[in-house]
Amino acid sequence: MFDPVTEADRGAESAMRRLISQTFPAHGVIGEEYGADRPDAEYVWVLDPIDGTKSFISGLPTWGTLIGLMHRGRPVYGMMSQPFTRERYFGDGKRTRIRSLASSAARTRPRSGRRARFAHAPADRWPRPP
Repeated sequence: MFDPVTEADRGAESAMRRLISQTFPAHGVIGEEYGADRPDAEYVWVLDPIDGTKSFISGLPTWGTLIGLMHRGRPVYGMMSQPFTRERYFGDGKRTRIRSLASSAARTRPRSGRRARFAHAPADRWPRPP
């Protein structure tokens, strides 16, 4: 199985971890590149800096950055950023939204009526829905 990890993956996750630890020193982090640090903390960030590394290294636009936040083991926030399309999807378990920077003015569109779902690879680190 071809599963590349690039310098960009490691560098992005390192930067994300540094910002989280500076801003939220009591929070834990689970990352795809560097594993878990305080995974039993009250708040735990789940990071995949480049989801779709094969696409990224091939120059294809089908990759993005995934960031999730868990509180006491339950997902409470998730965000997916797709730099190529300049879109950012985020949700809090009640609402999902998209922010598109593709036009000259940024806009946020609610995705009401749809329950927000959180995903991250590997999925076994996420609690199962009740």
